[in-house]
Amino acid sequence: MSMPQYIEIAVVGADQKIVKSITKGAPISQPGIAPKYHLVSLSEVTSKRLVNLAELNYERVLLWVSLDEQSKLACENAIKINEKRAGFDRGFYDQHLPESLIVVGTKNEFLATTKKIYEAFCETS
Repeated sequence: MSMPQYIEIAVVGADQKIVKSITKGAPISQPGIAPKYHLVSLSEVTSKRLVNLAELNYERVLLWVSLDEQSKLACENAIKINEKRAGFDRGFYDQHLPESLIVVGTKNEFLATTKKIYEAFCETS
């Protein structure tokens, strides 16, 4: 059996409070071969688990999860920048996760999204 295709996901919220509340308890830091999640805030970050969008190296991010309207606009902008990069390619994820941006508003929607991402990750092997 071949290896699943590596994927990085950015979960973006207007502030760290919304990011923490929606992602708390979700299976996003799995050891070994698993999707890599970045927890991202548009505003100041004081938590070691989060990064500010300005500090995120997002050229390897293939999927964006937005938690509110403000972060949706930031994600759309980052996707446009990535799509203009020479050599940027979503590979198998164009087929398995065709949308580059998923908008979620609740913890349950986020859990359903992580399940969908993991299933797509497994399908790429």
